[in-house]
Amino acid sequence: YATLHFRLLTKQGRVIYSTKKFEFLQDVSDMLSSNFIAEGEHPAYFTAKCDEPGEEEELFAHAHSEGYGDFKGLEWVLVVEYETGEIFAPVAELRNDIATVSLAVAILVLIVIFIALKDYFRESHKTQ
Repeated sequence: YATLHFRLLTKQGRVIYSTKKFEFLQDVSDMLSSNFIAEGEHPAYFTAKCDEPGEEEELFAHAHSEGYGDFKGLEWVLVVEYETGEIFAPVAELRNDIATVSLAVAILVLIVIFIALKDYFRESHKTQ
């Protein structure tokens, strides 16, 4: 995706790395939901208004560093951002294709019904 961006954050919401322009250890916790950075239960994703001018609504997904065994992990958070318009474009295209095919089939069925009824009434008119 052209609008795909990554950010690697500390537990406190400070930027370690980003594919967007950033300052090392810049605090971005105010841009993200408090549940997003907090420990414990947190949503796997959420949508929010863009954080930079000229962008559309974005989908934010994240993963937390949890460690393994005795190692408790680095407690980093990987945030992935996508513009919702780009990721849902295939769904909108499929919806439009299905609507077009459904309309074409409905018109074809109506034509067949019209022809069948026309022939039926013609035959019933001849027998009278």
